[in-house]
Amino acid sequence: MTTPLLVTTGAHQPVWTPRRYDTLAEEGFQKNIVVYRCVSLISRGISSIPWRVYKGETPVEKHPLLSLLKNPNPQQSLSRFMEALSAYLLLAGNAYIEAVGIGKDP
Repeated sequence: MTTPLLVTTGAHQPVWTPRRYDTLAEEGFQKNIVVYRCVSLISRGISSIPWRVYKGETPVEKHPLLSLLKNPNPQQSLSRFMEALSAYLLLAGNAYIEAVGIGKDP
């Protein structure tokens, strides 16, 4: 003989994770090894892509964008920057880069 099983807790309402980036990142990325591994593998793969600038079909060897990409900020190399950027994109669904500079060059 079988009997249906009903499990209830609290006020009979589901408990949802708050829809805040920091909470979702902590629950999904820091506490879930599968999500951590997936995000890490994808972002490391993206960070290993060689970035190039083309004018039409011809590759350009010297360009201000290439110089900026080689050293995007004083704390990170291009690969670390792209790894962090792609991880934010995967976890939050969007990512932004703010260009800051003196004059017209960032």
